[in-house]
Amino acid sequence: MESGAAIRKRLDEQYDDVVMLAQSFSVAKPSAEAATFIDNLNQPISETVTAYNQRSKAPRKKTDGDDDRPLIESAD
Repeated sequence: MESGAAIRKRLDEQYDDVVMLAQSFSVAKPSAEAATFIDNLNQPISETVTAYNQRSKAPRKKTDGDDDRPLIESAD
C-alpha cells in the first residue's frame, strides 16, 4: 500500500494537470460548458478552503503562560 503522502503527491500532480487543461481549453475555446465545468471544479475547492480556514481558526487549548486576551487579526 502507498503512503498517504505518496498518494497526495500523485493526486496533486493530476489535479494540476486537470486545472491547466480546463483553463487552457476555456481560453482557447470559450463556451458555456467550459464555464460550467470550471464553476463545478471551483465549488468543492472553495468549500475545502473554507473548512480548512475554519478549522485553522478554531480556539486552541489554553496552556500555562497563554495570554487570555483575544487575538485581533488584521483585515488584510
